[in-house]
Amino acid sequence: MSLGRGLLLFTLACRAEPIVLNDDGAWNWFQDERAVIHGKHLYVGSVAAGVRDPTRAGAVEVVSYNLETGDRSRATLHQPRTPAERKRWLNDHSAPALTVLGDGRILAAFTLHSLDNVIHFRTASNHSWDTKGFTVTATPSSRVCFPSLIATPSRVYAFFRGLDGRSMPSVTTSPLPAVAFGAPFLWLPPALSAKSPVPYVKYAATSQGFIHAVYTLGHHFDYGNSLVHRSFSDPATPSAPTLIYQAGATSVAWLADFAVDPLNRPFVAYSVQPNSGSLPMAERGRDHRYRYAYFDGSRWVDSPLAFAGSRVHTYADGDDCTGLVALDPQDPNTLYFSSNADPVTGAPLPHWEIFEARTKNSGKTWLFTPITSNSKVDNLRPIIPASSRYRVLIWMQGAMKTYTDYRFQIVGKVIPRH
Repeated sequence: MSLGRGLLLFTLACRAEPIVLNDDGAWNWFQDERAVIHGKHLYVGSVAAGVRDPTRAGAVEVVSYNLETGDRSRATLHQPRTPAERKRWLNDHSAPALTVLGDGRILAAFTLHSLDNVIHFRTASNHSWDTKGFTVTATPSSRVCFPSLIATPSRVYAFFRGLDGRSMPSVTTSPLPAVAFGAPFLWLPPALSAKSPVPYVKYAATSQGFIHAVYTLGHHFDYGNSLVHRSFSDPATPSAPTLIYQAGATSVAWLADFAVDPLNRPFVAYSVQPNSGSLPMAERGRDHRYRYAYFDGSRWVDSPLAFAGSRVHTYADGDDCTGLVALDPQDPNTLYFSSNADPVTGAPLPHWEIFEARTKNSGKTWLFTPITSNSKVDNLRPIIPASSRYRVLIWMQGAMKTYTDYRFQIVGKVIPRH
């Protein structure tokens, strides 16, 4: 493909209206990918709010979209039946995690938001989901949430938090091809201190099955927290932690996305709310900054990315929630982010828009291109499922108040790779 034709296709893709994949759905601001690509099919998981059909409130759904024909179908993995159950499941934390197993099956995992000890699983073969699925039950004192799935050539890992009532990273694993998970265990035990920091973790795996993990050493309520990297072939024996970023005493760092590139090098995007601890509560969340870091083989190289705009959530302590960043696992020099500010100047915009960012010098400088502009609604939480063939950008389009009060449709664009 010539350079001119590549630029033309990219421009047309940016200008084209996004594809509506699901007319009602959302995922949480801190979850690993809720979308995967297998062959020519895209799978996107979300949880409906019941905006158009009240009986869909709290429904855990997966849309299958044929990237060549445009055919799509929607499967319901869990359908709450009563008003009380719909209220329990109507929560963006309930969106399913997805992964592709070596034999081509799609595995989904989903939970309630720290309300019980059950991890729910469903599998799909040839675009058809099983009728009942299966569950893994943690200890009675557990309150599970944030499931993340990683499939390697020989095993599948279901990471989560909430085992034994602790907000610590835990995991249950299964050999492949059979899917039979063992007893869950803490892979990152709590520190021996009076108040242990609460890690929030994202995971990525190399093609050989080596797993990388990046986490915040602390909650987004914890000023002066840090961003840390570890890796392992066995989660029971992770490597020693390496520091990526240390927030200041009145600042907070928070993960946006994490990936491993085709050369098996980890890279990460995150946000920082600078000096928010020195502000009154009513003034917090007005100024976030995105940052980018990559591992060069011996150390983490960190640099500023863009202005991230203001808070997304309206509730009091949700001031660290941004529009988020999507990394392309195939291309560490290209990413996409959501912001309601000009990425260079920080000047406010009427709505959150999606921007493309490209670098030619490993993140020292960035060139920005708007993917959406002059929008009448917000564009939030972009994701890019891993694929060497397709670059598919997916995001939530609509309005967000809280994690149980939102009105979104799931949209996407297929953007040519240069």
